[in-house]
Amino acid sequence: MPSLLGLQVSYLVANLCVVDKSKNKQFLGVFGIGGVGGKGYTSMYGVNNMGREAEVFEEYKKLGGKKNRNEFLDEHDIFIEETLDIFVHGDMIRHRTRDDALEAVLEITNMSENELNLHFESEDNLGGYT
Repeated sequence: MPSLLGLQVSYLVANLCVVDKSKNKQFLGVFGIGGVGGKGYTSMYGVNNMGREAEVFEEYKKLGGKKNRNEFLDEHDIFIEETLDIFVHGDMIRHRTRDDALEAVLEITNMSENELNLHFESEDNLGGYT
Protein backbone atom coordinates (compact mmCIF):
# COMPACT_ATOMS: atom_id res chain seq x y z
CA MET A 1 0.00 0.00 0.00
CA PRO A 2 1.53 3.39 -0.99
CA SER A 3 2.18 5.79 1.86
CA LEU A 4 2.22 9.58 1.85
CA LEU A 5 5.76 10.95 1.82
CA GLY A 6 5.12 14.67 1.48
CA LEU A 7 2.60 17.30 0.51
CA GLN A 8 3.34 20.78 -0.75
CA VAL A 9 0.53 23.22 -1.52
CA SER A 10 1.23 26.22 -3.72
CA TYR A 11 -1.57 28.48 -4.98
CA LEU A 12 -4.21 26.09 -6.30
CA VAL A 13 -1.93 23.13 -6.99
CA ALA A 14 -0.90 20.38 -4.60
CA ASN A 15 2.17 18.26 -5.36
CA LEU A 16 1.95 14.80 -3.89
CA CYS A 17 4.72 12.22 -3.70
CA VAL A 18 3.93 8.66 -2.73
CA VAL A 19 6.31 5.77 -2.24
CA ASP A 20 5.36 2.14 -2.68
CA LYS A 21 7.48 0.65 0.11
CA SER A 22 6.81 -2.92 -0.97
CA LYS A 23 8.66 -2.36 -4.26
CA ASN A 24 10.85 0.54 -3.11
CA LYS A 25 9.75 2.71 -6.04
CA GLN A 26 8.64 6.32 -6.09
CA PHE A 27 5.57 7.53 -7.92
CA LEU A 28 5.26 11.29 -8.34
CA GLY A 29 2.03 13.00 -9.21
CA VAL A 30 0.54 16.46 -9.39
CA PHE A 31 -3.04 16.88 -8.32
CA GLY A 32 -5.08 20.07 -8.44
CA ILE A 33 -7.43 21.82 -6.13
CA GLY A 34 -9.90 23.81 -8.18
CA GLY A 35 -9.12 26.00 -11.15
CA VAL A 36 -9.74 29.23 -13.00
CA GLY A 37 -13.34 30.35 -12.54
CA GLY A 38 -14.06 27.30 -10.42
CA LYS A 39 -13.25 24.90 -13.28
CA GLY A 40 -10.39 22.47 -12.85
CA TYR A 41 -7.84 22.23 -15.63
CA THR A 42 -5.63 19.16 -15.91
CA SER A 43 -2.61 18.83 -18.16
CA MET A 44 0.60 16.87 -18.43
CA TYR A 45 2.17 19.25 -15.90
CA GLY A 46 -0.70 19.14 -13.46
CA VAL A 47 -3.69 21.26 -12.75
CA ASN A 48 -3.56 24.98 -13.53
CA ASN A 49 -0.01 24.90 -14.87
CA MET A 50 -0.59 26.74 -18.11
CA GLY A 51 2.67 28.71 -17.70
CA ARG A 52 4.86 25.64 -18.20
CA GLU A 53 2.74 24.50 -21.14
CA ALA A 54 3.16 27.91 -22.74
CA GLU A 55 6.96 27.75 -22.31
CA VAL A 56 7.20 24.29 -23.86
CA PHE A 57 4.87 25.21 -26.73
CA GLU A 58 6.83 28.41 -27.40
CA GLU A 59 10.07 26.40 -27.53
CA TYR A 60 8.40 23.91 -29.88
CA LYS A 61 7.47 26.76 -32.23
CA LYS A 62 11.02 28.23 -32.04
CA LEU A 63 12.36 24.85 -33.11
CA GLY A 64 10.10 24.90 -36.18
CA GLY A 65 7.05 23.01 -34.90
CA LYS A 66 3.99 23.48 -37.12
CA LYS A 67 1.13 22.10 -35.05
CA ASN A 68 -1.34 24.33 -33.23
CA ARG A 69 -1.30 24.46 -29.44
CA ASN A 70 -4.08 21.91 -28.91
CA GLU A 71 -2.60 19.37 -31.33
CA PHE A 72 0.84 19.82 -29.78
CA LEU A 73 -0.44 19.44 -26.21
CA ASP A 74 -2.48 16.34 -27.06
CA GLU A 75 0.64 14.66 -28.45
CA HIS A 76 2.92 16.08 -25.78
CA ASP A 77 0.73 14.63 -23.03
CA ILE A 78 1.40 11.20 -24.54
CA PHE A 79 5.10 11.98 -24.95
CA ILE A 80 5.41 12.91 -21.26
CA GLU A 81 3.31 9.97 -20.09
CA GLU A 82 5.36 7.42 -22.03
CA THR A 83 8.87 8.85 -21.54
CA LEU A 84 9.04 10.62 -18.17
CA ASP A 85 9.77 7.61 -15.97
CA ILE A 86 12.58 6.14 -18.05
CA PHE A 87 14.15 9.41 -19.26
CA VAL A 88 14.04 11.50 -16.10
CA HIS A 89 13.89 9.03 -13.22
CA GLY A 90 15.50 5.99 -14.84
CA ASP A 91 12.50 3.92 -13.74
CA MET A 92 11.44 1.04 -15.95
CA ILE A 93 7.83 1.21 -14.80
CA ARG A 94 6.32 1.56 -18.27
CA HIS A 95 9.19 0.71 -20.62
CA ARG A 96 12.45 -1.24 -20.34
CA THR A 97 14.48 1.23 -22.45
CA ARG A 98 14.31 4.79 -23.71
CA ASP A 99 13.99 3.49 -27.26
CA ASP A 100 10.96 1.42 -26.21
CA ALA A 101 9.37 4.56 -24.75
CA LEU A 102 10.01 6.57 -27.92
CA GLU A 103 8.64 3.75 -30.08
CA ALA A 104 5.49 3.72 -27.95
CA VAL A 105 5.02 7.46 -28.54
CA LEU A 106 5.40 6.97 -32.29
CA GLU A 107 2.90 4.11 -32.31
CA ILE A 108 0.29 5.87 -30.18
CA THR A 109 0.46 9.25 -31.90
CA ASN A 110 1.50 8.31 -35.45
CA MET A 111 3.84 11.32 -35.42
CA SER A 112 7.02 11.41 -37.49
CA GLU A 113 10.45 10.93 -35.94
CA ASN A 114 11.18 14.59 -36.72
CA GLU A 115 8.07 15.63 -34.77
CA LEU A 116 9.11 13.33 -31.91
CA ASN A 117 12.50 15.06 -31.81
CA LEU A 118 10.75 18.44 -31.57
CA HIS A 119 8.81 17.24 -28.54
CA PHE A 120 11.98 15.95 -26.89
CA GLU A 121 14.01 19.09 -27.66
CA SER A 122 11.18 21.34 -26.44
CA GLU A 123 11.50 19.74 -23.01
CA ASP A 124 15.25 19.21 -23.03
CA ASN A 125 16.05 22.82 -23.98
CA LEU A 126 14.06 24.12 -21.01
CA GLY A 127 15.65 22.08 -18.27
CA GLY A 128 17.25 18.87 -19.37
CA TYR A 129 14.96 15.93 -20.02
CA THR A 130 17.63 13.32 -19.36
